Amino acid sequence: MSLLAELFGQLDAPPLGDDAEQPSKEDDPGDRPDIPRPSAHHLVHASALPTTSPTEARRNAWRITLGGRPICVMVGEPMTEAEALEAARGRWPDSEVCP
Repeated sequence: MSLLAELFGQLDAPPLGDDAEQPSKEDDPGDRPDIPRPSAHHLVHASALPTTSPTEARRNAWRITLGGRPICVMVGEPMTEAEALEAARGRWPDSEVCP
């Protein structure tokens, strides 16, 4: 018998003994008001948190221009215009960015 077949057989088998420890109702945090439950505002990804002013717009895509002509669109993590300009000028020193 293969190892995989043995594992599936163990899944179908009853517990090893009658005294096998069953999870108690006290271990379930669903019924306990003293344990805080996560809410939607706790589940925000760290990259979505503002590192600068909360009123400054963050975008995933910025158009890169060189000499007034568009050369590409930079796509990536959300960033402010200043962050996008810094990233673009790292590659094209005379570039500008626009939404």
